[in-house]
Amino acid sequence: MSDSQSANGRKNDRPDENLPQGANGGSPPGVETLVEVGADISPLTDKPEAFSASELKRAIFIPLLAIELLLGGKNRLASSVAERKNLLLLSALLLFVSALFPLLYGAIGPIGAITGFWKISALYAGSLVICYPCLCVFSSYLGFRFDALQTFIMAITISCAAGIFTFGFAPIIWFIDFTTSEPSDAPAIISFLLLAFSLLLGVIHMGRSFLWSRSMKRLSEIYPLLMLCWLPLLVFIHYRMAVLLRLVWWSQGSSSAQ
Repeated sequence: MSDSQSANGRKNDRPDENLPQGANGGSPPGVETLVEVGADISPLTDKPEAFSASELKRAIFIPLLAIELLLGGKNRLASSVAERKNLLLLSALLLFVSALFPLLYGAIGPIGAITGFWKISALYAGSLVICYPCLCVFSSYLGFRFDALQTFIMAITISCAAGIFTFGFAPIIWFIDFTTSEPSDAPAIISFLLLAFSLLLGVIHMGRSFLWSRSMKRLSEIYPLLMLCWLPLLVFIHYRMAVLLRLVWWSQGSSSAQ
């Protein structure tokens, strides 16, 4: 075999040097680019949608839908706040749920029956309204990048979620109160614990809706510090409000003794 033929054979064994090669000698750069773009696009398609105006309006008249949206749709709630979509309707729904849902617990719980139906709503919504101006001051001082309405929605989420949980606890506290022989402080003690637990769940729901949400990543640096300054004050005001409304068992005992 001649030298020219062996040289041609070695040339045919090598891959075509004129074809574009990838970074690792594999696929062309165009294929890698498409793969990389596809990897970047796929998470964007999973971005939750903000609440629509029709959904928020229907939730006012359908309690189960309100629970589904406000508790089950935490990512959509965060998107609504981040994108400023239908904030007035959303804040109206949150206020409505905060005031309405605790009424059942107040009416059938061991806190004065029908005459005290409004007390749980006043406990959660009233305490938050009292603390809201302080939250605005802290957020402005720390350079919080959301306006007053967005901040209000994130704050009222606490009382809204707490009110929904008291709605679920209402049959339980009624049954405990109904089956407890008098006189006993057990129903009042359990009621106080359930109210405190509902508040804790409300705080957790606010955190998981905004603090750990992908839609609110820009809050990750400043939001924990803001809550660290404000939440202890909110809890203390809730306690003072509970004593004022005689929702703790020792205040009920002192009032009955007088």
